[in-house]
Amino acid sequence: MLETLLLAIAAFVSTNIDDAFVLLAFFGDPKYRAVHVVAGQYVGMTTLTVIALAVAFVTLALPSAYVGYLGILPIFIGVRRLITAIGEQRRGVDSQVKFEAHGKAIASVASVTIANGGDNVGTYVPLFARQDGFKIIVTCGVVLILTGVWCFSGKLLVSHPLVGLHVRRWGHLMVPFVLMAIGVYILARNGLAHFF
Repeated sequence: MLETLLLAIAAFVSTNIDDAFVLLAFFGDPKYRAVHVVAGQYVGMTTLTVIALAVAFVTLALPSAYVGYLGILPIFIGVRRLITAIGEQRRGVDSQVKFEAHGKAIASVASVTIANGGDNVGTYVPLFARQDGFKIIVTCGVVLILTGVWCFSGKLLVSHPLVGLHVRRWGHLMVPFVLMAIGVYILARNGLAHFF
């Protein structure tokens, strides 16, 4: 049991370090409510876990190229956010915050989480393939709990007086570039950047 817990924790942490920066960017963007970021993160992580379970159960390998193409999603979302920010700047829109629609905000966070989760699938598939039913439940439980810890930590950092002030002030301008960089990273990591 302890070995399963430690293995699940190590797998989660090692595959979600980069996701911590994504969470900071979304929590720092005033257009996203915290509930949308948390819900989107849970939808994304649950989707990745279900995909890994499905692949492990049918003992197929998920080609990295297909996961790599998901890098287009954060690039698209980042470009769209940059165009919106530039348009608001030109029109002289004040700092009045207009929240993203519920479903749209959750879908944005979830799609970036999924697109950035190729390493999650690649790590969880062999892990699940070697585990029995109880160990799979424990591993899934660890993923759910640590997703909450990740979200709580991200929100706590953004709320911190020193760190949070800068993230809140510049977060909405950083988000498009963070998203585009993540998309390029996903494409490059899977050898697909040469297509663009």
